[in-house]
Amino acid sequence: MRITDKNRVLLFAAMTLMFIVSACTVPGMGVSTSPSVEEPSPTTPADTPVVEGPVATATEAPAAAEPTATTAEPPAAGLLRQWATGATASSEYGSESWSAQQATGAPDTMECGDIQTAWASETSDGVDWLELSFVTAVVPTEINIRETYSPGFIARVEVKDERGIYHTVWEGTPEAVEQCPRVLTIPVSGVSVPVSVVRINLDQREGGYYNEIDAVELVGLPSTSPVVEPTATPSQPPVAGMTRQWAIGATASSEYGSDSWSAQQATGAPDTMECDDLQTAWASETSDGVDWLEVSFATAVVPTEINIRETNSPGFINRVEVRDDMGLYHIVWEGTPGAVEQCPRVFSVAVSGVGVRVNAVRISLDQRNGGWYNEIDAVELVGQE
Repeated sequence: MRITDKNRVLLFAAMTLMFIVSACTVPGMGVSTSPSVEEPSPTTPADTPVVEGPVATATEAPAAAEPTATTAEPPAAGLLRQWATGATASSEYGSESWSAQQATGAPDTMECGDIQTAWASETSDGVDWLELSFVTAVVPTEINIRETYSPGFIARVEVKDERGIYHTVWEGTPEAVEQCPRVLTIPVSGVSVPVSVVRINLDQREGGYYNEIDAVELVGLPSTSPVVEPTATPSQPPVAGMTRQWAIGATASSEYGSDSWSAQQATGAPDTMECDDLQTAWASETSDGVDWLEVSFATAVVPTEINIRETNSPGFINRVEVRDDMGLYHIVWEGTPGAVEQCPRVFSVAVSGVGVRVNAVRISLDQRNGGWYNEIDAVELVGQE
């Protein structure tokens, strides 16, 4: 058949139309009207389902939040640091040089040596204590003790709360250390009541010379800060198996009354908060004689410490004994009676060398050179069951 120019035009148009139709029916070619799905990026695992919408790639991770102030204990937030302003001691080498007052204030003994600007006990081979007072009562978090001569013979550290109760915060074995001067730092935990007194007990019987103390720092939260109420046993020390107990019974060589100022007033926890001639403490019949008070306890223990709270004219105790289960008495302390300024005071006796259980404490008084009645409010026995 002869193909005319007109036919050529029609044939070309038909072939063009067929080509366009076939292109629209071949997969992968042309433009689809179906919703598109984005192919996974090279960093997405092959078996990871592809999710429509904004998706974080595999290299993205949640931004790490910066720690806030509450994620950790703030460094010393609200803490008060203070040096001692007052001091007393069981003994002192001098009334000025090496006196207890030398342990007050900021450090002023910069070298290791037997230097008069630090406190030293009267003898170098005994058992002594140094008690420091501070202006502001705090819930304690740390105690720093600066030793400037023959350090290492601190045996126990206590704090005293506003009720006059002592809390043991540290105990250790006395032994010489090389570093001198040194600061013995004691972190304090478990004491949730305000304290304003620190007592340092020394045992220098195995020491080389005087363990001298230049300054003591108390660190803690001021008592105006919110604190946790104390538990029923706030004085329980962090020592396994240690028992602290107040007396449950009492007898005496004499007593001022059958109810007021009787021996029974010395039982139980402290209830005489002031220094005065108050009927809630035991007083002997006369104020110028030789007397004794014996208190008994519910649980027999191997004794480590006795705390005697004196609330009027303190200082005339001349001997302390403990009684064992067989009725035998053991002398644990003797001293010369004499008036002391601190009142009320807790007279603490560190006990060692008594290897049997005891359940009674006898306190002997010699008031012949006293000014008035040496009254006793409460007695605490500490020991191992």
